[in-house]
Amino acid sequence: MRIISGRFKGKKIFEPRDLKTRPLKDLVKESQPGLPRSFIKGKGSSDGTIEIVGLRKRDKKSSITKAKIVVVDPQYSSPTEDKEIYIGELSYCNLNIESSACAITAFRLFSEEDINFKSIIENTFLKGRCDEIDNFILDVSHNPASVKNLISFLNKNYRGKKFTAIFSSMNEKDNVSIIKEISSLICEWNICSVADNRFDTASLANLTESLTDTKVNKVNTVYSAVERGYHEGTPQIVFGSFITVSEAYKALDKIKKVNREIN
Repeated sequence: MRIISGRFKGKKIFEPRDLKTRPLKDLVKESQPGLPRSFIKGKGSSDGTIEIVGLRKRDKKSSITKAKIVVVDPQYSSPTEDKEIYIGELSYCNLNIESSACAITAFRLFSEEDINFKSIIENTFLKGRCDEIDNFILDVSHNPASVKNLISFLNKNYRGKKFTAIFSSMNEKDNVSIIKEISSLICEWNICSVADNRFDTASLANLTESLTDTKVNKVNTVYSAVERGYHEGTPQIVFGSFITVSEAYKALDKIKKVNREIN
């Protein structure tokens, strides 16, 4: 059906897929030529339905059907949105752009509060997401999608560099895809033991060796891997799980504290 007048003149009314309203399609397509098909007369009921009367061409039978109708008078409709945010133009620190867009959309759906999204996004920093501390980059990426985000950050800010990986991931994760995604940026792997039965260091080390040509070390603790990397001063990436990164933060704090006391 097509609207013949008013604000929405020329727009199409698409026929619904709901089987309860299928008779409307029959009336529109097979009505008697010459009848004012675009004219609907009826009275709406409290549940939002309206009765529609039409004459079918094939048997001249007058039929009555009910259809769900949604009518919004322009004077009662919501005002047009005059504030647009182009998320790609924002400086969003270490935030994931898709997640930022999702958060803004969700807020605007549930709240009418007028806030400065630009300022909030540009001044929001998530600890554990591409977090740079000395020669370390700490990132809680633990699935292929988040690892791709980490890789994008590295390619943008450390193009051409290779890193030592301080890595430990739970058994249930897609570790094959994680390792394959980032292996081209890794010059050495330190697979760390974590005191949690959801981690299997030996299996993860064997898997890493089977998927890469680089050196793979099995390390007793995250602390020992971080301590070695700190004193070597070479580029290090810590990733694989929230637990791994959390232990790395603690290790860095402790190592720095010891160094301050010595000096």
